[in-house]
Amino acid sequence: MQTRSLTKRLSIVGVMLAVVLALTLTGHTAASFGADRDDQVHKRDQARLEKEKAQSSLEGVNQELADTVLKLTQVKDDLDRAKTELASAEEDLQAHERKHDQLKNELEAAQRELKEISDSLAKKASDRQETERRIGTIVRKRYRDSTLSSPLALMISSTTTTDITTAAHSASTAARLQNNDLERLEIELADKRNQEDRQTALRDRVADLEAQEAAEVDAAQKIRQQKESAVHTYNDLKAQHEQAEANLENQKSSLQDDIAEQEKLQRDAEAEIAKIDEQNRRKAEEERKKQQALQAKNAAAAPSAGSGGMFIHPIAGPLWVTSPYGYRIHPVIGGRILHAGVDISSPTGQQQFATASGTVFFVGYEGTGGNTVKINHGYVNGHSWVTVHRHLSHFSVRSGQRVSQGQTIGLTGATGRVTGPHVHYEVWRDGTTINPMGLPGF
Repeated sequence: MQTRSLTKRLSIVGVMLAVVLALTLTGHTAASFGADRDDQVHKRDQARLEKEKAQSSLEGVNQELADTVLKLTQVKDDLDRAKTELASAEEDLQAHERKHDQLKNELEAAQRELKEISDSLAKKASDRQETERRIGTIVRKRYRDSTLSSPLALMISSTTTTDITTAAHSASTAARLQNNDLERLEIELADKRNQEDRQTALRDRVADLEAQEAAEVDAAQKIRQQKESAVHTYNDLKAQHEQAEANLENQKSSLQDDIAEQEKLQRDAEAEIAKIDEQNRRKAEEERKKQQALQAKNAAAAPSAGSGGMFIHPIAGPLWVTSPYGYRIHPVIGGRILHAGVDISSPTGQQQFATASGTVFFVGYEGTGGNTVKINHGYVNGHSWVTVHRHLSHFSVRSGQRVSQGQTIGLTGATGRVTGPHVHYEVWRDGTTINPMGLPGF
């Protein structure tokens, strides 16, 4: 068997081993807190159930091999998560680097424009006072000229009409030149003020971009550290995964002995129950011959295994099936193996009950099944019925004891080759196992 294909087969167990941790909830209203609590309880219960399913899938495997399989599966899950986290860290880092490059380009462009404006203003700084002085001179001169160029002043200062005309024309020309100089100087001053405003805005923009760039550098550094940690975690888990695969490969030979033991246990159980069935049929036939009329009456009144209440649940409360009856894929060898009973979630020490009245015919330790109780329920409605409880931690009955439906026969445990406590419950009809969950009332 190739290690790669073996790892693939283990993926189903890996999914079941994903244990959900309870989250700490704060800052909720009373109503939302209650809803969140219910959700967390559900997640906790579901996580426990998934873990028990994974453990049930390794029933019959020796403990060392089971531990290795569970370890390999857990490491594989951790490795997959580490790989995802590493990819996410790389993606985040690339996004931060792209953002940093964008900010850097914007910052450089803003700095270049700020330098150009600053250089321009610095070059014109010495001209500004001169410009303002010239504007003041023009304004003062205009004021004086406006006084001297008045009609009365011209008449008083001029001796002839020609002198008056010439003076008036000169005054008008001077006024036009002064107006042009004043407009040009005002435009120049306004342009300088606009450049100063732009310079102030650019300084604010540069400061903002520098702060953003510094934040991006800090964030990118943290992401790099996370990436380095993710790389270290990934490499460590990869090494653990390779080691676990090697350990599993070395231990697979022991699995053949485990499978052989399970097959022998199944054959022995079939032979034993075949004898029980024959005894039940013979006894029923004897009773029929002796008391035919009474037997007919009892048969009409007896509950039918196919129509109602012959069997009850083996434990109190709702049943959480962690491994159903039927063929399942073995997590190590990959082949189909019959699971002759149904596994039900149950903590160590929980009471297990006789699901129907009958006689106990076996109490003891039975190989991979651990502590086992077998009950003969006799011949009912044309069928011989036997039930089996395995992996018990304690016996409450003895072989040969007559038990009533609902009587405690033992306590849940994890004896035999299992990885955790649970109920293993089998129903045999005429020497063949059937699905207990298909019985009426289940």
